[in-house]
Amino acid sequence: GVRQPLVARVIDVSNGKIDVAESCLEETGGLGVDIVLDAGVKLYRAEDESTSKSQLLPHKHDIITLLGVGGHWITTEKHLQLDPPDSHSLFLKGATISFLNDEIWNLSNIQQGKYLSILEDIMEKLSSSIFRPQLDEPIPLYEAKVSMEIVQKNQARKRQVIQF
Repeated sequence: GVRQPLVARVIDVSNGKIDVAESCLEETGGLGVDIVLDAGVKLYRAEDESTSKSQLLPHKHDIITLLGVGGHWITTEKHLQLDPPDSHSLFLKGATISFLNDEIWNLSNIQQGKYLSILEDIMEKLSSSIFRPQLDEPIPLYEAKVSMEIVQKNQARKRQVIQF
């Protein structure tokens, strides 16, 4: 059979000797990780944190650093505060943040079922041609350069179909 690549790696930070961001970047060759699911994060510098529980948590800056391009950060930290430089880093990486709490966790099966049935309905209608995607007229290859420049300058918000 085909050997599956290793998709998860547990890094034990409980002894306080391991830098989470550094070890994740090392593990991924500097590319960063796709998904981070935390159990809370440190929001402040070490000297400002009082509880011993928070000493084991990663710092929010570490999580932002170790996220790869297009990564997802799912946090259980309900008091998360991001400074403008944090937001800018996430923006440059195209990363997203989601919040996870008990209510969402408990509702997720119901929501998943609802979305799956909607998706199934749409796919059925697409396959039976009840829904048809609206395609613009294809553009001949010699007009492709001009067309792409217009899209890049945000003068047209649409996808272009180029005919070869």
